[in-house]
Amino acid sequence: MWRISRIALFSSILVSLLHLTGVEAAVCDVDNNIAIDRSDIDLIVAARGAAAGVDDPRDADGDGAITVNDARQCVLQCTLPRCAPVNPNAIDNDADGYTETQGDCNNTDPSIHPGAVDIPGNGIDEDCNGSDAVQAISYIKASNTNASDFFGGWVAFSADGSTLAVSAIGEASAATGVDGDQTDNSASDSGAVYVFIRDGDGWQQQAYLKASNTGAASDTDAGEWFGTVALSADGSTLAVGAVGEDSAATGVDGDQTDNSASGSGAVYVFIRDGDSWQQQAYVKASNTDAGDRYGFPLALSANGDTLAVAAPYESSAATGINGDQLDNSAPAAGAVYIYSQSILYLQH
Repeated sequence: MWRISRIALFSSILVSLLHLTGVEAAVCDVDNNIAIDRSDIDLIVAARGAAAGVDDPRDADGDGAITVNDARQCVLQCTLPRCAPVNPNAIDNDADGYTETQGDCNNTDPSIHPGAVDIPGNGIDEDCNGSDAVQAISYIKASNTNASDFFGGWVAFSADGSTLAVSAIGEASAATGVDGDQTDNSASDSGAVYVFIRDGDGWQQQAYLKASNTGAASDTDAGEWFGTVALSADGSTLAVGAVGEDSAATGVDGDQTDNSASGSGAVYVFIRDGDSWQQQAYVKASNTDAGDRYGFPLALSANGDTLAVAAPYESSAATGINGDQLDNSAPAAGAVYIYSQSILYLQH
């Protein structure tokens, strides 16, 4: 009896508070939680025999009194089967479109929910993924930023994270070698690579690298896309592929001025001595053909002594190792070439 009286008292107080605050609960939703469930029915039954107030959500039939008939009518309107109580975690309290059961980690703040933009470093998990977004420690751009340079198309780190190589395959300078004229834009899509080194908590650019034959013979050099990159573990050896390079040369340090094999591709090997970079080798496939796209992708061993270069459009039907490279009966079959530092990248 005491339990019923307490519920009836709570029911009356709740309705009075709703009127005082100007909140009008829907009929049968006595506790105004946007659901009609067992809790609402219990509140109506506990208040039976009481007079209904104006717009009283317990007075389902509108006769001015709270009766068992009101409870029966509200049972028919229950939100869940058998009038099961609604899971409070399934209610969108802050109206942000997400409930706790849908992953909302703060159901009282509409700016916090899955899909929200997480502001890095503010200690708040706005997107509810379990942690605050990490603030980037550095924001790096090219030293000669231009539209459509595609800076960042390829990146490579040394093992200790102290050296970073970043390519921009759309960079357009006709400069050659190391630290040339970055302001020139006469060789469209020739590409460039930028080397950065860690300086305390920040970064500084150490070198601006270009192919040794950028724009050397004719405007067909535009579109060489110098920029697939691989770094040795200590960051002192860098291999750069240029899949659009056009020379018909083969092997190491051949004729770079030739442009008779469009899109054959080439690889340039650079080494660092102290703080300075220089090109060590110009490397071509042993069976160079137009369109082979030699140089994408490529990889260096940790000590920089071994270089692997792919040519995804090479067309030999050979199988296994050291087969017939002159065959061209399997278009785009692909091939990989391995070179050794101990013989100055002369092909195995």
